[in-house]
Amino acid sequence: MTESLARLLPRRIAAQTAAVVILSLVLIHVALTAFVLLRDEGEARRNADFVHIATLVRIVAATPAGDRRERLVATMAATFPGMEASLSGAPPSEGEIGPGGGGPRPPPHFAELGPGIRVVDLDPAGGRIASQSVAFGASRPRRFAIGLPDGDWIRLVDRPPPPPPFFFGPWGMSLAIIVVSTILLGLWAARGLVGPLRALAAAARDFDIEGEIEPLPARGPEEVRVAASAFEAMRRRIRALVEDRTHMLAAMGHDLRTPLTRLRLRSEFVADAALREEIQRDLSGMNAMIDGALTYLAEGRHRETCGLVDVAVMVQTISDGHADLGRDITFHGPDHLVARIRPSAFERAVINLVDNALKFGTRCEVRLTVAGRDLVIEVEDDGPGIAETERAAMLRPFVRGDAARNMDEARGFGLGLAIVAAVVDGHAGELTFDAVAPHGLVARIRLPGCVQPAEG
Repeated sequence: MTESLARLLPRRIAAQTAAVVILSLVLIHVALTAFVLLRDEGEARRNADFVHIATLVRIVAATPAGDRRERLVATMAATFPGMEASLSGAPPSEGEIGPGGGGPRPPPHFAELGPGIRVVDLDPAGGRIASQSVAFGASRPRRFAIGLPDGDWIRLVDRPPPPPPFFFGPWGMSLAIIVVSTILLGLWAARGLVGPLRALAAAARDFDIEGEIEPLPARGPEEVRVAASAFEAMRRRIRALVEDRTHMLAAMGHDLRTPLTRLRLRSEFVADAALREEIQRDLSGMNAMIDGALTYLAEGRHRETCGLVDVAVMVQTISDGHADLGRDITFHGPDHLVARIRPSAFERAVINLVDNALKFGTRCEVRLTVAGRDLVIEVEDDGPGIAETERAAMLRPFVRGDAARNMDEARGFGLGLAIVAAVVDGHAGELTFDAVAPHGLVARIRLPGCVQPAEG
């Protein structure tokens, strides 16, 4: 039953929006129609009351003056709660009638009550105020004096029923329906449109090649379902493509190591020492390229788990190792700083930045600081730097800057910064570059929320 009903509902965004708008208009029309019908029913009931009152006035006029006439007038007042009736022997004064002949006309049923019976309007406010009262929904009583042939007067006060409260009137009902329609439209948008779109955006933001692909819920308009289905197919194609690329390159790297080893062994039998040295240098470069490519693939996979590491000791050890080799490198930072990171990957990233700094410059300065709970490490050199227009491209694998291209190709293949970028991405961090005057470069790594608070 539910599925059959669901098939009858509109499935596209435009159709669902039109359905909600049309439903709102229908509800407004029904509410206003019900209000008009109820008002007309009340008016018809009041007209019927005036017919009966006119009949009773004729009966009172035909009844001789006395107790019986007074009882008839009292009965008239008790029968019609909205009408006050009293019997008086004095005619209305000029002040009661007022200038201009009174206010609104008496009901048409009082026009001809019989010979000798006349009706006088006692409302001195005039028809203008009465018409304004009707326009603004006020319930203004109407007063009449009915002169009987024998000189008695029946004073009538017609008190119309009070207007309905604002929320039960036409404006209130329209406002209520508009509010309800807006709420319905908002609920439909939140559940049928915004919710599926948020799920799609979250799946796109959190897409991880390593993680399990959870299917998106099949809900929402047809356009959103089509987009979710296309996104599912795209995720699977991307994952398959990356898996194939990784397997292919890993197999190539593994298979190339065997012939490289054989070539290295055979190069030992080359009699010419200079030629043997050139061959072995080329073989070392090829082996370094394979190792770099496999390292980049491994960092892109983020397989290493995070753990608590004393980053200050790690960076200090890296700096001391280069200083022992006679390089001009200094470290500035605390003696101890514990952070939750991927230790091997982070160490590789710092080593790559330091190697690049010492490769293209004569000195290197490493700074380790904390910003809130963010870990910040800066590696500064006095080399030629990287042009601002080339910095984004330098983070891609096998891309080398002008300074690197002018050097021996055996000293770099454009994978160092790509590996650093992959490590930083695995920590959900940020890698930026700033120029140093007069020349040089500062490479800055910022890892958010990984610094552990100090104990005590």
